[in-house]
Amino acid sequence: MYQTLPAATRARTLIKCDNYGQAGAINYFNRHRPLPAAHSFNGSYLYWFPARPAQPWPYLLLVEDDEPAGVAAHCQSMRQVGEITDPFARERGTRLYLVTQPDSVLVRRVYAEHQAALAPWEGGLR
Repeated sequence: MYQTLPAATRARTLIKCDNYGQAGAINYFNRHRPLPAAHSFNGSYLYWFPARPAQPWPYLLLVEDDEPAGVAAHCQSMRQVGEITDPFARERGTRLYLVTQPDSVLVRRVYAEHQAALAPWEGGLR
């Protein structure tokens, strides 16, 4: 899926996963490919989430167990582009969504959710 995105915008794509296992698998198996790092608000991945970009992300790739709520209203389009169907996969049923042109409301929501997930780990100091 990632390879079908316009080459000029690939590096500015956010890959966000439901959990650190998904993000870790993507990062491990793609470590020798020109793919942006996958991120999550789960576990220590909280601390590796990227700073807000100077230019908005043209695309989000979301690895989700369920359809992400409230996203479609804040982007040009959102569509499911993949699903784990292997009967032996631990993450069977997990879906991949491509979000195009997320608006500033969605980007603010992403960072608010990140801060909310990070707060308990930092004693609510943020």
